[in-house]
Amino acid sequence: MRNWHAMVVGFVALAVVTSAHAETLGAWTYMPPASFEGVKKPAQHEYTRITGTTFCLLGVFVPRQEGSNLASDLKLEWSNIVASKFTATHVTTRPAKKLKSGLTEYVSAASLADAAGSYYGELAVIRERGVVGSLMLVSNSSKTITSCHPAMAAVIESIAFAAVAAPAPAPAATATTDTPASSLIGTWSTSSSNADPRTGVMRDGSIIRQYRFSADGTYRFYSEGFGGQFGSDTWRLVSETGTYKRTGDTLTLSPTKVTGTVHKGGSKSSYNPPVEKMTYAVKKHYFEGIGEWNLVLTPTAKTARDGEFAVNAAFKDSYLYRDQYKPSWKYPP
Repeated sequence: MRNWHAMVVGFVALAVVTSAHAETLGAWTYMPPASFEGVKKPAQHEYTRITGTTFCLLGVFVPRQEGSNLASDLKLEWSNIVASKFTATHVTTRPAKKLKSGLTEYVSAASLADAAGSYYGELAVIRERGVVGSLMLVSNSSKTITSCHPAMAAVIESIAFAAVAAPAPAPAATATTDTPASSLIGTWSTSSSNADPRTGVMRDGSIIRQYRFSADGTYRFYSEGFGGQFGSDTWRLVSETGTYKRTGDTLTLSPTKVTGTVHKGGSKSSYNPPVEKMTYAVKKHYFEGIGEWNLVLTPTAKTARDGEFAVNAAFKDSYLYRDQYKPSWKYPP
């Protein structure tokens, strides 16, 4: 039995707003779906409609700057929005479709499951004008989702590109010191996956990583990896604490404690992740198209902590951590 109510109840418990006017989310403006109730979050807008025992849940996600190619962007959208929250099976992909508005949509659909139950979902990706964004539609089943299609189609056809204000000028640089840099203080997160959105194969699973830099010169790193087809019931967690020092354009992380935990089925065990002291070239980059700062870390070599390099032609052999991305953890830090 699909426990759709458990999925929706958290949504309707939030402050609900309705609007007949165009909404702006990052580089997009669009018309909200008629007869849906909406909730605005920093990185996404969510809309729901409940008719009897059938629900339609539509999420519009803030567009980001496009990567080096279409395939990698589709892969990353699937990872960030679907694989990080659900276990997806029976994934299908529709041919790219040119819309009346001139945009092209790329749609993948799958049966979905999480701790609350099972559903059916569709991810529509739009990659135009230097940005890529997604809309996700979720319903009880592959049959009930058809009643949600007109609303989603209307929203996608209404998408236009907003004028994004230029970021405020950065403050003048100060003298280089060995004290913690205030511009790093805060939380920076990213996610990645080796899932192929065209087949649904999760060869090495998905992983979420997060740094939290404190003003006292300490940091906390946390990652949560899902095992994919080699361990569909396996989650690997890494928790790391230590100190950091920024000197000019370099950042040195010195771990003091690193622990690893494996959740497999109903069991829990420990393992020893590598302890890696690393000095990175560091800078912040503002992506105007999505109105978001990224922390760019470029090491001398790949680290097990940070994993594979980001797919971005402008930042080769680097890791990109976002200030607006809010991960959905299975095992919160």
